[in-house]
Amino acid sequence: MDVKFKSVSEGEHEEEEENMHFLKSLQELRELRSQLHYAADYCETTFMESEKKKDVMENTKEYICRAMVTVVDHLGNVSSNLEGLISHTNSFSDAEIKVQCLRQRLFSCEQYADKLSLSNMQWREKLPRFHTRYLSSSPTLERSQENLKPAIATNNKHNNLAFVMPVRDGLKVLAKVSNPTFHFHATPKVGPRHRRSLHGSDILWLIRRTKHSH
Repeated sequence: MDVKFKSVSEGEHEEEEENMHFLKSLQELRELRSQLHYAADYCETTFMESEKKKDVMENTKEYICRAMVTVVDHLGNVSSNLEGLISHTNSFSDAEIKVQCLRQRLFSCEQYADKLSLSNMQWREKLPRFHTRYLSSSPTLERSQENLKPAIATNNKHNNLAFVMPVRDGLKVLAKVSNPTFHFHATPKVGPRHRRSLHGSDILWLIRRTKHSH
């Protein structure tokens, strides 16, 4: 089995030929564009001037269909020539290598983040039974509030019953209530002099009253 290796000159010659083919296909596309513009102008002028407008429309449609077929064919040639040029360049392969390196780095970062999350899960004392996203709000608070309302009402009833109790004779007897809290206030001691002054002031007040009455 004979293996043939291409020389550097042959590779450069093929690359030049592919460049020429690519430029030629682009030039043909530009010419087709100008031809389509010319056909549109010709259709417009002939349609306005001629009496057989239907024939003009049919001829124009046929020409446009053929032109579109040739445009698609030339687009295929351009794409094939472009692929040939890309295959000879190494810039895209270098870009692919860089993308793969970035993917590997991202993957390693994800693995490190997973390890950290696992370590945090291991150090928790109480592990959650379900994921936080799928936990609904616990209705225990609402139920407890609903249960507290009748309990408070019954407590209020019992407190009222402690103060007033019905008797068979129709009278109400007050139950024993807890003794009120007493506060001791310091009062100044009254000596014998103060007592005398108070007694003398009472006598003067009686004398003045008797004078006013007379």
